[in-house]
Amino acid sequence: MSEVTGRNKLNRFLRYKMRVIIGERMLIGNFLAFDRHMNIVLSNCEEYRQIRSKKNQKEIKEEKRMLGLIIVRGETIVSMSVEAPPPKKETRPLQKKTNTIGVSQPMGRGISVTGVKSGLSSNIVGIGGPSTSSMFPQNGLNSGSFQGMNFRK
Repeated sequence: MSEVTGRNKLNRFLRYKMRVIIGERMLIGNFLAFDRHMNIVLSNCEEYRQIRSKKNQKEIKEEKRMLGLIIVRGETIVSMSVEAPPPKKETRPLQKKTNTIGVSQPMGRGISVTGVKSGLSSNIVGIGGPSTSSMFPQNGLNSGSFQGMNFRK
């Protein structure tokens, strides 16, 4: 038979609801993680303490406190036991598209996705900048002049 190590035993109980006893306190929560020092992480943790009243020492009162997410130092743990198995995953049936009333659908922006039509992609003359034909050098210009301006001395 295969030998089960301590880590493999604890891995089986991840996500289980566990009861951890620490001295006079008892912690109940979902077991999320542990490390080699046996430090453990519990979520949705509740702490139960037994308190004796100052007047009557025989009277024991149990006090409950919600802690939430906690880390428990492994050296302080006296015992661990299983309270409940992990919660089952909630599965919802897939909804069939039979009626569009009450079903949300993505909204279009009213813009065609096909792209820009030809002829509309270039600049309009006089709006936005120079036309593409004015960007090319023109024949007949001297090398020292720039569109009718002479920079030579």
